[in-house]
Amino acid sequence: MVLEPYTNLPDSYGEPACSLDELQKWIIEADRRGFRVRLHAIGDSAVHTALNMFENAKRQNNTTDLRHTIEHIELLQPADFTRFKELGIIASIQPEHIAVTEKSLFFSYIEKEKEELTYMAKTLQDTGAALAFGSDFPVVPLTPLMAIYRAVTRINDLNSNEIWNQKEKISIAEIRVINYLRS
Repeated sequence: MVLEPYTNLPDSYGEPACSLDELQKWIIEADRRGFRVRLHAIGDSAVHTALNMFENAKRQNNTTDLRHTIEHIELLQPADFTRFKELGIIASIQPEHIAVTEKSLFFSYIEKEKEELTYMAKTLQDTGAALAFGSDFPVVPLTPLMAIYRAVTRINDLNSNEIWNQKEKISIAEIRVINYLRS
C-alpha cells in the first residue's frame, strides 16, 4: 500500500493481504500473549499502518521489548523514520532485492520525489532503529555475503551503473556494529 497512487496505475494504492481490522486484533492478542509479530510491508502506507498497529498493541497491552518486526520496508515516509526506535520495532530490510529489481522499472511506479525514500537502511540506522538484513529466501538466493555487498554498494546487477540511493549505503564497520549490538 502506498500513500500516493502508483504512477502506472493512477487509481491504485495497493491493497492489504487481509482485513486490517482483523490483523489489528491478531496483533493485539499476540502482543498480549508475548509473541513476536513479523509483518511484511513494502509501501510507505503499509509501513505506516504496520507501525500504527504495533503502537496500538503496545498502548493497549502496556508491553515493552517484544521486538516486533517489519519486513521489507522498500518505501518509507519521513514521518516514520524515528518511529522504529520509539516503538522498539526491528526494521528488517532485504538488500539483495536491489540486485534483482530493475531500478528504472521500480521507480516508474512511484513519484520522482519518493526515489530517495527507498531502502533506507542508513537513515533507519542513524535514527537508532534496530536494523536487520535478511535474504527473503526463496525469493532471492540465500547468500548473506551478497546481502552485505548490496547494503554496502547498493549496486543493481541488472545494470552495474545503477546505484540505489547512494546516501543510504552502510559501511562494513557499521554492519559489524549492528550485529554486535544485537547479540
